[in-house]
Amino acid sequence: PTLSPTQSPTSSCPNTKISVAVDASWSIDKGEMERQKYALRGLLDRIVLKDDVLTLDMFTFSNRIEAVVEGITNPVTARNQFNTFFDSPVDKKRSTDYTVMYDKLEQEENGNIIVMVTDGRPWINMNKKAKKQACRTAKAFKQSHPDSKVYCFQSAKAGPTTVPFFKCSCDFIWRPP
Repeated sequence: PTLSPTQSPTSSCPNTKISVAVDASWSIDKGEMERQKYALRGLLDRIVLKDDVLTLDMFTFSNRIEAVVEGITNPVTARNQFNTFFDSPVDKKRSTDYTVMYDKLEQEENGNIIVMVTDGRPWINMNKKAKKQACRTAKAFKQSHPDSKVYCFQSAKAGPTTVPFFKCSCDFIWRPP
């Protein structure tokens, strides 16, 4: 959606939707979420929203989709909704099921941008196959939406290595300093 990795999407990316998917599981602690919120706010401040050009959606996921904010096309509304979205109390869940998130995104058109805020560690009822299932779901999404891009914010807790789920799911990975 841009020719330069340092540029933000602008009106040269017609009809693009940016979906911010935030992990609402126990694995993301308050301090980590604050760091990611700060980085996302910087990204949001650089995005030029306009009717029929760029829209912004935000939602949380764990074992289901919650706290959905959709169709924001105004920068002032986006800033206000972003603050409300991140400052709202979240009913944290024990599980992180990426298939739930990808099922929602599967309904979207091809060519959109997904910003995923998570630790990249699938956990579904202590199921060891959760990682493989999450990667299969991510790969299926990429096949059905080849022009969509997934940007991932990796938790500082993960250290300098990339977690396996990010390797199969993300087109770009941001690690906090």
